[in-house]
Amino acid sequence: MQKIQNALKTNPYLANCNDTVFTVMLRHAVIQNPNLAHLQKYKYVHGLLQYPKWERNSDIFKFIGKKDLGAIRKGKSFFVFDSSTEGFSPIHEFPFFEMLYYNCKKYNIDPSRIIYVSSNLRDEENMKKYATAKGRKPFKVFSFLSFEQVLTIDNQRGLRETNRQYEDAYEQAKRLVDQYYFSSLSRVNRPWRTFGTFMVWNSPVKDRGLISHNSMNFEEAYKLLIGFNWHGTSDDNVKSFIKSLPLVVDHNDFNNNWAINTPYRHIHDQTLFQIVNETLVDDKKETSLFYSEKTFRPVAFFQPMLIWGQQGCNKHLKEVGYKTYEDWFDLDFDDEPNPKERYTKLLKVVEDTCKKLDSMTQEQKVDWRFKNKEVLIHNFKIMTESSFSNEKLIKFLETF
Repeated sequence: MQKIQNALKTNPYLANCNDTVFTVMLRHAVIQNPNLAHLQKYKYVHGLLQYPKWERNSDIFKFIGKKDLGAIRKGKSFFVFDSSTEGFSPIHEFPFFEMLYYNCKKYNIDPSRIIYVSSNLRDEENMKKYATAKGRKPFKVFSFLSFEQVLTIDNQRGLRETNRQYEDAYEQAKRLVDQYYFSSLSRVNRPWRTFGTFMVWNSPVKDRGLISHNSMNFEEAYKLLIGFNWHGTSDDNVKSFIKSLPLVVDHNDFNNNWAINTPYRHIHDQTLFQIVNETLVDDKKETSLFYSEKTFRPVAFFQPMLIWGQQGCNKHLKEVGYKTYEDWFDLDFDDEPNPKERYTKLLKVVEDTCKKLDSMTQEQKVDWRFKNKEVLIHNFKIMTESSFSNEKLIKFLETF
């Protein structure tokens, strides 16, 4: 399949871009698999999601040139709605499905010419249920671990040299691990992430963590944290927490996405595990499951982790090829549907783990981090090979 360059007029809804992780994967899949050679005759108009106010009747096809829109109508091209940077629910959060059906009807486009791409791993099921309920012909939907690729395709980190990377991580931990057992990082302020940081900051293991969090407007932060109405939350400790912000691990520039664009491995090298503060906590009535690059950073440095995210996200890693971290942690907190209770249970696991680590020698602590080499290396390989996403893409294209 060939991408039609600059097929979209400038607009606030969708961006023209040279490539995304999806378009790179698509190009490689079609070229490298002889049984997909027939797809090379097709072209596609590609639009990367932007962030205006999306409405059910947002007219996006008017930004496609008449010739290219006509080719889609005649079945010679496809339209790719690329939401691979997000895990939004297209039903209970943004009306993407309804909006695309609106455009198909207005411009007489067969819905089977739409390829809907996202990092919400529930979108195939979302499409199936939605189309059935509405009595409509479904779009082609492909969801994958887009942010897994962010680390995988960065050749500068040499992530494919598995044994060397593993031994290097082990040696760095022996040299650098000292007072800090875990990290809990937050660059962008999000309500649930703020709640989690507040909880761990108020916990007995505060001094065992590398904790970061940006500063906040005092009145907004106070209203937010008091509004959680959590037992143990007092006026004084809320005010003390807000006054302590920003919590800085190394970079005090919270506007730059330093966790990707600058070296960050030293955070993993001097800690034993990570609390991964994922982007999303609400699963929007079980219509969203999303992993950002934050989940894959500890994998890249052979570090066990606990994910503070959507219900079931720790255990669901099994469904996408990874081994989970039961050898290190009790993951039963992951099943808790109430987010406040879920973080409380997660934090109890962190406190129990830190108590156990306190009784160990320096050497034993490092050995604890690397105690299941098979799991750590397996997850590293799954990430670097992008096994789940690549295999899923082949199967998806074979249905065309």
